[in-house]
Amino acid sequence: MREARWKMYGGISCLLFALSLFIPFGEIVWAAAANYPNRPISLVVPYPPGGVTDLAARAYAEALEKQLNQPVVVANKTGGASIMGGSFVVNSKPDGYTLGYLPFHTAVPEVYGYFLDAPYSSKELRPICTVTEGITAVVVKADAPWNTLRDLVEFGKKNRGLKFGCAGKNSPPYMFAVNLDRQEKLGFLYVPYNGDPDVMLALLGGHVDLALVIYTSAKSLADGKKARILAVGSRNRLEFAREIPTVLEFGYKLPPPSPQGVYGPKGTPDEVVKVINDASRKVVDLPDFRAKVNTIGVPLIFQDTPTIEKSNLQVKEEIYGFFKEEGLIK
Repeated sequence: MREARWKMYGGISCLLFALSLFIPFGEIVWAAAANYPNRPISLVVPYPPGGVTDLAARAYAEALEKQLNQPVVVANKTGGASIMGGSFVVNSKPDGYTLGYLPFHTAVPEVYGYFLDAPYSSKELRPICTVTEGITAVVVKADAPWNTLRDLVEFGKKNRGLKFGCAGKNSPPYMFAVNLDRQEKLGFLYVPYNGDPDVMLALLGGHVDLALVIYTSAKSLADGKKARILAVGSRNRLEFAREIPTVLEFGYKLPPPSPQGVYGPKGTPDEVVKVINDASRKVVDLPDFRAKVNTIGVPLIFQDTPTIEKSNLQVKEEIYGFFKEEGLIK
């Protein structure tokens, strides 16, 4: 009888002990998210300091910390064609204190499997919002005989085999060049380079006829009258370069977008996501922030949490379809 009573008391004690562990833990998790943020936030950038993405992320971090009343510290985690930074975010604690400022190919690496060997997929990240976007630019030397994209196309039709420089078949500029070639049957010759700076050097050296790069890579040379930007791959004219027409104005399809957004690890609480999303919405409307980003030459494109989730799926499908046509799917 005594033994049975001890067994009963022992079972009740174990149950109460388990409940005492479980209930406070749940309350602690909820309270932590509800009080977010109450300490510094780390914003991971998968590139070295000084690059365009890094500069945009630092401007964003400075503006964001004023909204949150907590420090937002940029942490550069480089390597693996930006995959090291993505992996760092994926493997971080999902509490909102480690976030990533990631380009699309880092956030959705599975669609780039032909080029990248990422140890994670987009399912392991929580999209929060989009802040900035890389824009494709069609660039020629300042003394080139073409003043518009239409001039270039008309010349190319009569003189097939123009050489274009580009930083890889996985880039939106390359996708635009291929689609333009398909539409107008220009017989473009692709010359690959390791990065946009190399493409621009090749253009200035006369090794290629045109450069397809991200706008920021051509901005300084265009400002210095050494290069001419014929068109940009944006839906509307750029806020800071309204004199440059878009490819849509010439009747050509936009390249896939190249957005940079804020991501957390999978499992980041909804309360945390809402705080960052709402604060970011305010950040992109701040005149000081807009002025800094415009100076860098990066367009702002805010997309809230539901929108970035939907947009990522659409862009993924578009890029996957292009890669499939090009035989670039493993």
